[in-house]
Amino acid sequence: MRKILLLLALAGGSVAFAQPLQLPSAPSELSDSVSTSVSVKGSSYFYNYEYFKNTAKGYTQPGFSLVPTLQLQLGNKLLLGAGAHLKKYWGTAPFGEVEPVVFARYEAAKNFFVQVGTLESSNGHLLSEVLYNPLHIVDYRQENGLQLRYFGSSVFAEAWVSWEHYIKEGDNDQEQLTAGGSLMFQLLPEQSSWELNVPVQLVFKHIGGQINDKTDPNKKVRTMSNLSLGLQLAYKLDSKGTRLGILVQPIKFNDSYDKKPVKGNSGNGAIATTLFYGSPSLDVRIGHLYSRNFYSILGDQVYNNITFDYSTIDDKRSMYSGALSYHKQAYRGVQFRFDTAAYYDPSYSDVDYYYGVGVIFDLSYRVR
Repeated sequence: MRKILLLLALAGGSVAFAQPLQLPSAPSELSDSVSTSVSVKGSSYFYNYEYFKNTAKGYTQPGFSLVPTLQLQLGNKLLLGAGAHLKKYWGTAPFGEVEPVVFARYEAAKNFFVQVGTLESSNGHLLSEVLYNPLHIVDYRQENGLQLRYFGSSVFAEAWVSWEHYIKEGDNDQEQLTAGGSLMFQLLPEQSSWELNVPVQLVFKHIGGQINDKTDPNKKVRTMSNLSLGLQLAYKLDSKGTRLGILVQPIKFNDSYDKKPVKGNSGNGAIATTLFYGSPSLDVRIGHLYSRNFYSILGDQVYNNITFDYSTIDDKRSMYSGALSYHKQAYRGVQFRFDTAAYYDPSYSDVDYYYGVGVIFDLSYRVR
């Protein structure tokens, strides 16, 4: 007898911003059968960024994302999906972006998943807040390419590449892709009151390809990278997931751009220190970022002290920040959240800040 079942959605209760970094859970096991389901993911949000530095312009992002997909489960290893990503910013008509969503996820070995097509990024690829803008999670930043993930009892590993601009012979544009990797080692046993994690995080952006005109000075190959080896120590305050801790994260920034006025890459990067309190409904973060000629490829621009084209260079910065996030499961698979943060650099008289609210949902209906 056919039923339409509302399955408990995972992302509605587990969409998380960057701290504390925790080992993610593997995707739910598939039954050894053939079945069809409809997944409806999305969000509705209003976020306002009041930024005043030359390296970080203020903006407002009000809108919604809707990602309906039809998913076909073929046995307990293979999941296929096809649908669309509809994104609308208020004031645009009819939609700001419409993109196809197509993916295949295969469990090649126990807890090792290969995904081709539209990637899974609801946990921000386990990158810290400095390296991955939390707004990407709220507004469903779409990435398409290849993704490898391993979920172990004390280690998580991920490598991914998102192909953003494809070119053919004779095109005037350059190919563009973004890639990344995350490794996190949990060094203490689960039953310990303390957590000691070592996160290794990498983000790359590549512009230019082999078929571009090598003699054109405006089409030189450019590769940027953020490379980090950090340490996170946290104390578990209860059995519900409440933690108090610190994340220390040195980040190296490299850029092969031949027109940059900054010579070489030596000494370019940042050191981010974050004190955090994290609970099932409330996150509080107090941070400090010291940086020199630093650019975060996927992070919030407020952390940068250079612009992408080096038109503005703020050689060294020492920035303090405070952030608060409230999130509550309003219904199964539906999460309400409020986020706000402020950033202060003693070299400037003003304070950058943002605030926003969003409703994020992840629902799945089994139809056969």
